[in-house]
Amino acid sequence: MNNLQLQLKKYQSKKKLCTIVYFDNIIQNMKINNQKEFAVKLGNKIRFYRKLRNLRQSDVAKQIGVSLAYYGNIETGKRPGVSTYVLTKIALTLKVTPNELII
Repeated sequence: MNNLQLQLKKYQSKKKLCTIVYFDNIIQNMKINNQKEFAVKLGNKIRFYRKLRNLRQSDVAKQIGVSLAYYGNIETGKRPGVSTYVLTKIALTLKVTPNELII
């Protein structure tokens, strides 16, 4: 392999690496967008069941042991990545299964 072929191979390798990094960034952005979308949908369901039970945000927050601000962020979808522990406590307070909130 001559020097030109070696340089071309390195260029192609770098180009491939750049392409992989580019697509990885796109996938990361899609995951982030999906997380945000999921958080908003989850919050809407939580709000629906809370209102169905005639509860205030402060009632639920106190019952599950979190601050009103934290709970408000969950309900508005500003808090992606809610733990299963908190989600289960919310579901129990609203008298639904966790599956009903996430499906």
